[in-house]
Amino acid sequence: MESRKLAKGALRQRTGFRASLHVAECDLQAVVTLPKGMFEPYTPNPTCFLIFQKTGKPTTETWFYRVQGDGSSLKKARKFGPQFRHDFPDLLAKWPKRQTGNGVAWRVPAEKIIANGYNLTLAGLGLVEPEKTDHAEPEEILASVTGKEQKILDIIEEMQELVMEDNGK
Repeated sequence: MESRKLAKGALRQRTGFRASLHVAECDLQAVVTLPKGMFEPYTPNPTCFLIFQKTGKPTTETWFYRVQGDGSSLKKARKFGPQFRHDFPDLLAKWPKRQTGNGVAWRVPAEKIIANGYNLTLAGLGLVEPEKTDHAEPEEILASVTGKEQKILDIIEEMQELVMEDNGK
C-alpha cells in the first residue's frame, strides 16, 4: 500500500498528477482531504492524500473522507486543545470498514469518478456544496488596476523630472 500527499488542486486533473492512472492501474482505496491551514506555517493551502495499492487491476470503488480539523487552530501560530475539532480519531475508526456518513465519509464507484473526468474533489463529485467565493465584478477589478497603474506612471514621471533637474545643474 502506498500513499501520496498532493495539493488539493491536483485533484481537478489540471496538473501533472494523473488520477486516471491511479484508477485504471491501481486500487485507489481512499482520498482524504485536509483543511486549509493544516500545514501552516509552511503552506496555507488545503491538501489531500491518496491511499492506493499497485495491483495492476482497476479500482472499483474509492472511499472519500473530509478532515475538517486536526485538533489545532489551523492558523500560523498553531494551538492545540480540546476546543478545536479533531477528526483523525473518527477517520481511523471508519477506515477499516470504509464507513460512510455524517457528511464526512463517502464511497464512490469508479464509474462515477471516470464519468466525472477523474475530478477527485468532493464538490466535483457532488458530495459537498462547492465553496462560494465572492469576487468583485471584472469591471471593478479592471478599474482598480487601471487606477493603480496610473499612480505608478505618475510616480515614474515625477522621478524622471527629478532626474532631469539634477542632470541640468
